[in-house]
Amino acid sequence: MHHWMAYRALKDEDPGRAEHHLVHAVELAPDEAHRRSMDSILGLVRAKRNSLAAQRLLEIMSATFTPKITVGQMHLRLAASAREAGDVPETEHHVRHYIEMASPHDQRHAQQLLPLLRKRDVLSVKKRLNHLMMAK
Repeated sequence: MHHWMAYRALKDEDPGRAEHHLVHAVELAPDEAHRRSMDSILGLVRAKRNSLAAQRLLEIMSATFTPKITVGQMHLRLAASAREAGDVPETEHHVRHYIEMASPHDQRHAQQLLPLLRKRDVLSVKKRLNHLMMAK
C-alpha cells in the first residue's frame, strides 16, 4: 500500500509525502532485495529525480504486486486513480497506454474516453473506466 501511496504522491508532485511512504516501504520490505530497491528509489526522491523514481517504483510494483493482472489492466487502474485525483493528463496518458495493448474491441471502447477526458466529463469517464476494468 505504501508503494502506491508513494507513487501517487510523486505523480502529485509531493516528494515529501512520497518520501514518507517510501520510508515505510523500506521498513516493511519483505526481503533484502526489495529493501535495496526501495532504498534506491528513496535516494532518487531525495536527489529530486522524482520522474525517474516514479518510473522505477511503477516497474517494481507491476513486477511484484500485480502478477495476476496484465500491464493493460494496470494502466486502467492507474488511469482510474489519476481520474480520482483530478489529473486529466495522467488519466489520458494511461488510457493511451491501454489502447496500445488492448484488443480491437477494447480499443474502441477506450478511445471513446479521450474526447470525454478533453471535455472533463468526469462521470462518463468514471463509468467507462469502470466498465473496462470490470470486463477484465
